[in-house]
Amino acid sequence: MHKAVYAVALATFLTGTPSSAAELATRYGVVKALPTNASTFTISFGKKQLATIEADDVSLLHVTASGRQEHIVIEQYKPGLYCRKSYRLITIKPDKKASISPSFGDCTEIESAIDLKNGVRIQLRALGNPHAKHPMVSEVTWQNDHLSERQRRVSR
Repeated sequence: MHKAVYAVALATFLTGTPSSAAELATRYGVVKALPTNASTFTISFGKKQLATIEADDVSLLHVTASGRQEHIVIEQYKPGLYCRKSYRLITIKPDKKASISPSFGDCTEIESAIDLKNGVRIQLRALGNPHAKHPMVSEVTWQNDHLSERQRRVSR
């Protein structure tokens, strides 16, 4: 009996468990992340498929809108020893046209998200020594379907 329980636990550990769907309502419609298999998700807005991404789990995070556009952060989770997360951004315009950014922010955690006039800025903290005097911070801007990134050290 112990061998059977061990085999099931080991199989679950090795294959993972299927991730659940994520859904987020915006002013212009619903964004969905639907699992297509154990490590792939289809990202869609309304009936339009925006992307297929490789991840074991996905979270959709809404950036508080101050303008007419809506911005959603896709947090992609992949198991690993150190680097587990990366991100993408979705912008939805009032005419219900949506665009999605390339992946960014490997090995980081989100610190903040700020809605800009025609885009969004995400501040990411590099993983590493949490007690460093001058940790590395990345600022990623997604504006007019263009992704730009700059890195800087900050004082604590």
